[in-house]
Amino acid sequence: MTLSIADPVIKPIYMDRSSGDPEYLRDVGITKRFLEVWTGDDEFRKLLETDPDGAVARWGLEANPHELRPMWDQEFAAKVGRDVHPSVSRYRGFIIEKLKCRVDMRNRTPRNPAFKNWRQRQVNRCAGELGFRVAAGVVHPTISLELSRGCSVGCWFCGISAPKLDDIWYYTPENQKFWCETLEVLSDFLGPEAHGFCYWATDPLDNPDYEKFCVDYNRIIGHFPQTTTAQPMKDPDRVRRLLELSHSDGHCDRFSILTKGLLKKVMAEFTPEELVYVELICQNQESTLVKARAGNALNHLDRFDKERVRKGVAEEFVNSGTIACVSGFLLQPIDKMVRLVSPCHADERWPKGYRILKEARFETPAELESLIQEWCSPEAMPLNVPNRRPLSLRRDLKVSVREGQDFAFHLANEMLDLEFLGPPVLAQNLPQGFFIPDDFALKLEREHQIPLEETLLVMERMYRYGVLEEEIPVIG
Repeated sequence: MTLSIADPVIKPIYMDRSSGDPEYLRDVGITKRFLEVWTGDDEFRKLLETDPDGAVARWGLEANPHELRPMWDQEFAAKVGRDVHPSVSRYRGFIIEKLKCRVDMRNRTPRNPAFKNWRQRQVNRCAGELGFRVAAGVVHPTISLELSRGCSVGCWFCGISAPKLDDIWYYTPENQKFWCETLEVLSDFLGPEAHGFCYWATDPLDNPDYEKFCVDYNRIIGHFPQTTTAQPMKDPDRVRRLLELSHSDGHCDRFSILTKGLLKKVMAEFTPEELVYVELICQNQESTLVKARAGNALNHLDRFDKERVRKGVAEEFVNSGTIACVSGFLLQPIDKMVRLVSPCHADERWPKGYRILKEARFETPAELESLIQEWCSPEAMPLNVPNRRPLSLRRDLKVSVREGQDFAFHLANEMLDLEFLGPPVLAQNLPQGFFIPDDFALKLEREHQIPLEETLLVMERMYRYGVLEEEIPVIG
């Protein structure tokens, strides 16, 4: 996509919510709604090919399908290039802004140096482990806080296996005090670049006091937390008020659409303008989206594969996946539990698609502060390759040496191929499993005459790129 948001026809309505006049905002909203129906309804997609006007009429859409043709007809888009209707350019500009904001969020740097470097290693690791397509959508927020225990929705495909709703953390005076003091601890530790949200294996709208907690979060952390809910029609007036609070802060919220009927109800209830800054994630069976093979979906692989085949998605294009995004702290005030987590492929060890590297209970915010200071000390999260700590090559990576390369080796998987400058014998002699960098460097110096400093320098580069497993998780 080569379009620039500097083009005269485009206004930066995502980054500057005051820049779009009502007509412009409505135009983007109408185009967005058209594309969401295209994503969520297989019958619409089929009819669009033979009767575009009839397709939009069936849904009562205001979009002109002929003007938007470059967005749903790839062959036509290739022919016209950038010679498109302003509605197409406006929407493309809107998407470019969203992508830029996503990158900016991922590039935020927490205050604590050890945690900052650790988080960047997780970003680098995920880029190679998950693949750039999946990893590009992971912004690695630093905090997530759950305001209930479990979820009332019960999606069969829930990527983090949310249990049934069991308890709610209400906004009592005692809980408010604990909440605000906890947020102060996180704000002090992470600094102004802290970012996160107030749900995990929960639906935010299960908590009737959710908005009150969010207002405190906004005041202390410095931004209004993003909301994702699968219950947009549970109380539309409440949702409308929540969106008004949230969108003043300049980000997108999300509705998980579980059925085509829910998609129709949402579009009947909310105007295109109201949903410009709300992503409709069409998880219904008629949509083009393929669910992550993680969490509950691993327990329903027959159903998962039937849906994949029906959508025409080949097996090789579906990885184990994850819906997790946090590289940082997952807190459950209701249980006074904190975990250090980071996304990963769902597998037998981490079926929910995220690693739990540390976990502990805390009774007071002061105890929480001590815990995260301990977890994120330079000793626990080394700034440089830890010479006396066990490390291992990531198990998804294979070592190769290319013909004609005398001072380089490659680490590759199905997702990436990284070239490191260094003696190939170093990579060829990497032990299976965990090893101590100092001992390994001494062995190479003794047996292959490679200077110790040279080995440790290559180890440092590998460490920063996230290709070395630096921690043995404490639980599984």
